[in-house]
Amino acid sequence: MKSALERALERAEKLGRLSPEERQKAKKEEYSAIGQGIAHRYLKQGDKAVLKRQIEQYEGEQGQIVSQAVFSVLLDKIELDDEEKTTARAIEGLAALQQGEDLAEALGKIRELLAEYQQAKLKALEKGKSLAAKAIREELHRLRISGSAVGEVNLKVSPAWNELMERFQPRFREQLTSLKQELEARLS
Repeated sequence: MKSALERALERAEKLGRLSPEERQKAKKEEYSAIGQGIAHRYLKQGDKAVLKRQIEQYEGEQGQIVSQAVFSVLLDKIELDDEEKTTARAIEGLAALQQGEDLAEALGKIRELLAEYQQAKLKALEKGKSLAAKAIREELHRLRISGSAVGEVNLKVSPAWNELMERFQPRFREQLTSLKQELEARLS
């Protein structure tokens, strides 16, 4: 007969074992985290050769998981308004890792869309600059703030500027989302 301690140890041993599905999931999470780390380091440093070398350290299924995580992070960093200036670096990283002409074509479309967006934003800025400035000055005047107390007007904080941006940004966001989904489908 087994003692209570022996039975408890057997149960604990059984609970400590992972099923094959759980091991697979843990492995995927581990290598996905490695891929995300590689992508974030690349975005900070910008060395494409190091990016490729770090990914090539992993082979087979592990390499696929790492690569997929890197692609996913870089793809997520592509944005219309890029305050951190990571969009260009993310596109360069994806281009360095690309595997085929269809990816180059998709990245080219994204570049074109981003350039078109910047042109439209400049036009909107020129068009809306006077309207937004007028609205801000009227608001300041209403608050009885005028003269030397009013310096350069920051258009990007005005409701008029936000309204102007909301008019044309959705179209570009939808196109960018569509292109990113297309690129992600090609990477899978």
